[in-house]
Amino acid sequence: DSMPRLLRLWCTERRQPPPLSRNSTDGPRDHNEEATRLGRFASFSVDAPTPIATERKRNCIHVAAGLGTWTLLSVSNWSDSPAIIPIPAVALLPPPQQGWGEEDKEDGTDEEGERSSNAFDSHDHGPIRPYGFHVFGFWSGTYQWMMDPRTSPQLRYPLSTRKLQAHETEIFHIKAIVDPKLPAYIGSSIHFSCGFEVQTIESTETQIWLQLRTDHHRSGYVYLYLPVPKVTAIVVQGASSWEPFATTPNADDTSSSCLGCVIRANVEIRPWENDDGEILVKF
Repeated sequence: DSMPRLLRLWCTERRQPPPLSRNSTDGPRDHNEEATRLGRFASFSVDAPTPIATERKRNCIHVAAGLGTWTLLSVSNWSDSPAIIPIPAVALLPPPQQGWGEEDKEDGTDEEGERSSNAFDSHDHGPIRPYGFHVFGFWSGTYQWMMDPRTSPQLRYPLSTRKLQAHETEIFHIKAIVDPKLPAYIGSSIHFSCGFEVQTIESTETQIWLQLRTDHHRSGYVYLYLPVPKVTAIVVQGASSWEPFATTPNADDTSSSCLGCVIRANVEIRPWENDDGEILVKF
């Protein structure tokens, strides 16, 4: 079995590719030029300077500012029969803190100049997230909440294993809950990156607004986290329909209270219509 069962990427707003060589308003979008530009940006070059060992270059998908940085994990079963795929906790941790640009230390050390030898609780992955993580399954369209595996390493975390059918693949997006009082973009069924389809996003403590890319006619679901436990006062604009989908528990509360809820909005993008692809949610 030579095919890797686990592939990990990171989606990030932190390091953007170079701009297009021409203004996109000068004419129809040239997809060949864009593919060539992105390929050169991410590919290996013999003449290029030796990269930093921790440089986040080839394993990142670049997304719009405001979406943040998170882990994308692809889990695959390449065998001809069902199998249970183990997933180590380190594969679920946030991206390393070093290697994003000039402001980071080039040697990958922490503030004291030391580097942890334990990858599981390494300082590289940032502080423990007390509010846990949003976990979204792209192909299955499922959502679950997960506590930070570093909080209680002895406990069984939700993604410790995954049962897959023969030749089945699932893509998980693991997004840290940084501020539970702010809404967040969980993902969609439109693009596997659960971020590339978003052109612009803005959020406050009372609303979230986003503009989806309108270069193609497409339809699907958009999943949003809202910091309200009930959906009675939610107003959604720009979607043909929406429904409550899941709840996000409060890790610090032993009661049944929740941090918020996740809604699923049905959207259809029509490039030929003005102001299409906009979604506004007030709560």
